[in-house]
Amino acid sequence: MVHRPASNDCVAARQRRLHELGDLVDDTAAAFTKAMDRRIGGDVSLVRRLGTQADWLEDPCWSPSGN
Repeated sequence: MVHRPASNDCVAARQRRLHELGDLVDDTAAAFTKAMDRRIGGDVSLVRRLGTQADWLEDPCWSPSGN
């Protein structure tokens, strides 16, 4: 089987789709954050626990740019 390089149009279409999916993720994260803010409101202890348990999200090894 011979593999040919992808055309510029194919690459551009794939990039557009990835950007669309990224926008959906951003919108979902924003909606989730807003819902969580409403849900936990002034419960500071819960906020602290969630923050502590989510520290791994800030780990550069888990970020898309970290290797």
